[in-house]
This record gives sequence, structure tokens and C-alpha cells, in this order.
Amino acid sequence: MQLKSWLMWSLARLRRGGIAAGVKVVSAEGARGGIERFGAIYSWLKRSGEEELVPYSSVRRRIELSGHLSRLFVSYEKYGIGKGEGWQRECFREVVQEKREEWVDRVYCFGCDFLPEKLWESLYRVPSLSIYLFSPCVHFWEDLCTHWEKKKLLRKGPVELGAYLLEAPPLLANWGKLGRETLKILDRFPLEVEERYTEETGESALERLRKSLLHFERVEEIPADSSIQIFQTSSRWHEVELLKENIERLYREGVPFSEMLVLAPEIDSYAPLIEFVFEGKIPYRITAVSTQKFPRLFQLIGVPFEDKILLEFYTAEKRERVALWLELGLDTVAQSFVFANEEEEIGWADADLLEELLEKRAELQQDLQAGEKTWGEWAAFIEQLSKKYSLEQPRSLQELREASGNEKFPVEALLHVLQSPSFEAVHPACLHGVCFGSLRTGAVVPARAIFLIGMDGDRFPRREAISSLDLLRQERRYIPRAGDSDRYLMLQVLFGARERLYVSYSQEGVSLVVQELIGDRVEVVKRNAKKAPLLDYFRVDEPFPDLPEGKITVHLRDLAKLARHPWEFYLHKVLGVFPEKGEIDSFGGLRTYLTKEKIRKGKIREEKLPPGCLGKCLEQEIAETEKVWREQLEKWNLQLSTWSLMKTCREKRSVSAEWVEVPAVIVSVTEKLRVEIIGELEGMSERGWVTTGDEVGPEAWVGAKVSGGREVFFLKRGKVQVVEDAEENLREFLVYYFRALVHMPPLKKSYFEDPVADWVLSRSAVPPEEKLKEKWSRPFCA
Repeated sequence: MQLKSWLMWSLARLRRGGIAAGVKVVSAEGARGGIERFGAIYSWLKRSGEEELVPYSSVRRRIELSGHLSRLFVSYEKYGIGKGEGWQRECFREVVQEKREEWVDRVYCFGCDFLPEKLWESLYRVPSLSIYLFSPCVHFWEDLCTHWEKKKLLRKGPVELGAYLLEAPPLLANWGKLGRETLKILDRFPLEVEERYTEETGESALERLRKSLLHFERVEEIPADSSIQIFQTSSRWHEVELLKENIERLYREGVPFSEMLVLAPEIDSYAPLIEFVFEGKIPYRITAVSTQKFPRLFQLIGVPFEDKILLEFYTAEKRERVALWLELGLDTVAQSFVFANEEEEIGWADADLLEELLEKRAELQQDLQAGEKTWGEWAAFIEQLSKKYSLEQPRSLQELREASGNEKFPVEALLHVLQSPSFEAVHPACLHGVCFGSLRTGAVVPARAIFLIGMDGDRFPRREAISSLDLLRQERRYIPRAGDSDRYLMLQVLFGARERLYVSYSQEGVSLVVQELIGDRVEVVKRNAKKAPLLDYFRVDEPFPDLPEGKITVHLRDLAKLARHPWEFYLHKVLGVFPEKGEIDSFGGLRTYLTKEKIRKGKIREEKLPPGCLGKCLEQEIAETEKVWREQLEKWNLQLSTWSLMKTCREKRSVSAEWVEVPAVIVSVTEKLRVEIIGELEGMSERGWVTTGDEVGPEAWVGAKVSGGREVFFLKRGKVQVVEDAEENLREFLVYYFRALVHMPPLKKSYFEDPVADWVLSRSAVPPEEKLKEKWSRPFCA
């Protein structure tokens, strides 16, 4: 909480030694803990025989109702539930035990913009009570009213009342309702009042506006200047970039970062952008960011197990292989392994990994079985899972341990309480940096410059959903709503910003309170959107890092992908990004792809053929192309099969007519680096590799190494090419591979549509072609 930090910092500066100790800070919230309250309501609803609650007899609906009532009961604890009977009042009386507040001898109240009379009565019994109350006006202003209330009064009131109301500053009347209601309550207590106001002596627009509010003056015109600035932006990204520019400019003008405060209606939506734009450039801290660090494993307790969770237990080296098996289905992969099904990507080298994966799944399925438990038993269960699988414990686990009672709850209730958001700070120790936070009660503290971002019409003032179950809506006494609190916060912002106030919003529309602030006094600055800064994937000015050392395993599939499309390889392997490529939309490309499949598998799945006449034409083309290719293979006297390069294989072994196992290819790249190439090489023959492509690449060189032949057969062209220096080419290509894991390599220009290239070009600045050639020229790549 920003107010707490500011108070402790202020006390530390006042005390000798700069240390504030022995101070306890509490907030005026509901008495009972959230989990315990939720559990007590759930248990009561489960036992209740109320006819009105019959629709909520299912576990899911009972949990939803319990969560909703839990939030309402916090308000009932603060403001009272009133008299009367009914199932909700009965539940409240049983769940919420009245507690006598035990205060210490001395209490100081800060940021208490509004507390119910009942709580003020309790505080008044404290031997020594000091209330520090924000006041925007030195004169009597309790009987002011908002614009809508004024209309009602003027219909019945005397003419003199109308004149008095017209004299009042509009912002004080419209934004000050919460403060006026607090003053009305405190007037009932014999308190000793001591007033201290800061006299405004400057002539800036912000200072003159404060002065008019402070002295109850209605000022129609205030000259615009740089002390209040309103910006209309085109996006959140642009808004944060603009914020950074203004902060840097103020810092150059002598305003320290620690004297700048940035507030948003909801800071969570801006937190990722703030971290990206400010990190390493401007010191900052973000207070009370909502987090929900809830490992997916916990979500599977007591429900059918999801195989994809297994990915989280493997390193990047194994994850790609495991992901492929999970996509195919573990049961299918295991069956293929047992029956040596050549259609699936599984070999003897994968036996250990597959066995480990199946054991891990069985173990997880067993561990995640659970019935109903008490809160304490659930806490022990979660703690055991966290330790066994090295997972971060949920923040609500401590509250779960401390929750009392022997009532047992289903797993759905546990997941509901575990997934409740918690709050944490980003760089909390950075006291000299810019402070970010949500525009909430207690967040507005004095600063030389205050920035309000995200002040859009639909976000501020916040709208409060009215529940049909809320018994307080029937009360005639004043109970503050979100809109009243938010408008009062704007008054505090005006007085908290000592020198500058900056407000920004998007093109969707400005908040009503900002419209009231602007009036005819402030000009809105419209800033054109900036494109998001392009990232530098290529980094041509940075040298390549040293090659790794030791024995490293590389999959042939990665080498082939790098040769085919270097940018796609970099996105997949390095960044973990998979741009949408869509289906093969060219007739020739689809024909080649499906013809290869028919030659390899003997058939084509019908769903891969386009419907209608086009599909029939394509099928006929495939048959003709297949006939030509098979005749060419017979002319060359070649029999095709898939050769599997395996670590565990010591010598070549034919498993079937279509499947051959061979030892992995080992290449000494340098004296300190040996690479072991594994994977499946489709289209292999005893004389060399057969391809439907047009170029020689890593598959051809690996094929030459394992077969001993030096030929590459091009089916489309009907030609044969001799491979020269396969070992040296592989060595150079592997150097290229390791460097492509760090910097994005160049891509050959293509005349065809390329969605992967389009994705990269929209996000990264491509260096001049000469620089790329200079950096990636041979002998460092093939």
C-alpha cells in the first residue's frame, strides 16, 4: 500500500537514525479471513434447507454463491446488515461473530476518507486518538451537493439557496460527496479540531485551481500552462512511451524520480508495458500488482489428467521430442514402439525417455487423486505436492493452514480459494525511482509531479455492479459507491500534485471527471501514435559468441529446418514463436507434398484433398506424378526407406523393408566440440539420399556419411549430383547452426508469399544486405 510506505518513509526521515520501528499498520477491513469466511458460508449453504437455495444445490453453483456472499459480507461487517429476517441475515449472524475491537492505547488514522459511524464510535473509545483528515476547503462546505442533487433542491428550495450553490466551485461540489459525509459523521463526536492548510502563493494553473477550491471561490477562467497537461493517445503502448518522454524531460528539469507518482485505474494492464519500456532506462517500482501464480498442476487435482502438463517437467533439449509424442498421443506412441510402427517418430534410442514419461504420468495421476478434505488437510496436501514437484506454493497457503474447522470441502472449493489473486510489488526496494500504482484509496501521496494514465471514460470513475442480493441497497443511510470514492480521489490528486499534473487517455473517450477538470481551461494535446519500436534480432554489430564445448546432440530435423527457412528456425527454436502459416495454397506445392506422402505411406488421407472438382484433379495429378517418380526410381534401381540415426545403435540394422536403424553421425567441429546428429532421414537408399527439392543440404551430407555413397538423386529434375566434402560441409553448417541459435541469420529473397517473413519484417529492423553478407559469409555457414 502506497500510503503505508509513504508514512514509514516520512517517520524514518523525522526520527534520529532514519529508522521507523515499533509502528503497526492495519486496515479497516472485514474481521474474518477470506478463506475461513468462504468456507463457513459454503458449509452453511450446504446444510441449509431453504427453498430459495434449492437452485444452488450443485457444487459449482454453491461455490459461486459462496464467493459472491463472501464479498457482500465484508460490506455488511463494515456498514451493518440492518434489521429483519431472511436466510442471508441468518447466514451472516452464524458466519460472522461479533468481535470487540481491541485497540492499543494510541491510534493514528490516515487515509480514512470514509468509515461507517459504528467504526468511528469504536475508535472514539481509544484513550488517545488522532485523525489526519484530508480537507480541500478552509470554509464550511458540508452542505454542498452534486450537480444532480442541486437540481432536486432548487425545485423546492428558496432563491437564496440557489445563489449559495451557484457560488460553490463545481469540482468541490461534484467530487467532494464522500468527504462531506465523513464530516457530517464526525460532527457528532466532541473532537478537538486543528486545521492546517498550505497557502498557495504561485500563479500556475494548478496552483490557482487549488486556491479557488481552498477558499471556496468560483473561478470561470484559469490561464492554461504546463502545470496541467491532458494528452490523448492512440494506444496503451503509445501512452507509456509518452509517459517515459515526460518523465525524462522533468528529470532533466530537476525533478527527482522519487518525486514522481504514476497512477492508473488498474495498474495491472499497464505493468507489462511499464517493465518493457522502463527496464534498464528509468528506476521504478510498481506497488500492489495483481498476480495469480497458480501452477497448472494444481488445477488438475481430482480431475481427468491432462498429458500436456508433462511438458513442464522437461528441459528444452527433451521438450520438443516430448511435445511431438503428446501431440500424437502417448498411448499411440507406446503402441507404435511395441509393434515397431514405422509411421510414428519413435526408435530404440527413445526407449528410456518414453519409459520415464509413462512412469511420470502414472505417478502424477496417482498423486493428484484426492477426495474431500478440511482446509488444514488441503494445506498439507498442497505443501506435499509443492515440495515433490518443486512448485511455488500459492500465497494463500498460509491462510489455508490457519483456517479453523473440521468441515470437509471438495476440490472445486479448494481451486476457488487458491486462484484468488494476490498482490505483490515490482522492485519494491527502489525508493529513489518513479512509483507506479493503482488509483485507489491510500494511493495518492504528495509528489512534485503526478501522472494519471488510462483515464478513459469506461474505466474511471469505476462502475459498480449492483447485486440483487445486496441488502445494503435497501438502506436509506449513506453508503459510499465506487463513483463517490473515485471522484474524491481526484480532489486528492489535485492537492497532491505540488507542481505538475499530467493526464492521458486513449481515443476511446475521456473520463467524465477529466472532462470536468478540463472545462475551458486546459487544451488537450493529441499525440499521433508511434509504431512499436522494432526489435533487433540480427544484431550485426555484435560479435558471435564462442562455440560451445563438449559432446552435444543435434537433431537432423533442426538442421533441415535451418537450411529450408532460417527465420522460421530462429522463431521456433530460439524464441519459441510459431507464426500462423496456413495451409499450402499452391496446386503444385500440395501436389508435391501429397505425392511424397503416397510414395512413403502408400496412401493419402482423404481429408487432405480439397473438396469437389479440384480434389479430383489433384488426385489425378498425384497419380501421374507418382507414376513418373516410380519409373525414375526403377530406372535408378533405388529402393526407398527411412533411416533412423540412433545413439544406441552400434551398427546398421534393417528392421523392415521401410525402416533401417543406423548409428548417429558424429562430427568433430573443433578440438573441443563434438556433435552427434540423430533423427530420421526419409527417402534414403543404399546409394544416397533422394529428394524432391532442388538443392543439396544437411540431409544430403548426412545421407552421404551414413550410406557411404556420394550421390544425391533429384526426383523432380531426374538428375543425379555428386556430393563433395560431406564432412567439411557438415562441419561448417554446424558452426552456422550454433551461431543461428544466437543471432537471426539472413534469408534468401523469395517471390512467393511468406507469412513467416512478413511476421519478422513487421517486428524487426533488417540491416543492410552488405552487412549481413559480411557477417555471415563463409567459412562460417554453408
